[in-house]
Amino acid sequence: MEAQMQHQLNALTQSIHDMKAMTDAQFWNLNAKIQNSKVHNATEALVVMRSIERGPSPQVPVNQAIPNFPGNPNQISQMNVLQCCSVLTSLDIPLLPQARPRQLRTAVRGAVGLSAL
Repeated sequence: MEAQMQHQLNALTQSIHDMKAMTDAQFWNLNAKIQNSKVHNATEALVVMRSIERGPSPQVPVNQAIPNFPGNPNQISQMNVLQCCSVLTSLDIPLLPQARPRQLRTAVRGAVGLSAL
C-alpha cells in the first residue's frame, strides 16, 4: 500500500513539474514573440524561443531552447522545408500537408512574432 502511494505521489510530482515547465516555456515564448515583433531590420537578432512540443517523445524537451532557431529575419528567408518544420513542430504548431516552402517560412515568421512579408 505504501509503495503504491509513493508511486502515485511521484507521478503527481512529475505531472506538476511537467506543467510548470510548459507554463514557463509558454511565458518565455510570449515574451520572445513580443520582443521579436519589435524587430524591423532583416539582420536584427531574434529572441530564441523554447520548445512546447507535446507528446511522448518531442524532438526537443519542453522548455529547452529550439536548436537551429533562426537568428534573424533574413535567416528565416533562407530556411528549407525541414528547418521550418522543425521550428514549427517545436512550437507545437500543426503542419499543413503539402505546404510549400514559402508558406512554411511565412508560418515561421508569424510563429516567432514577425509580420508577413
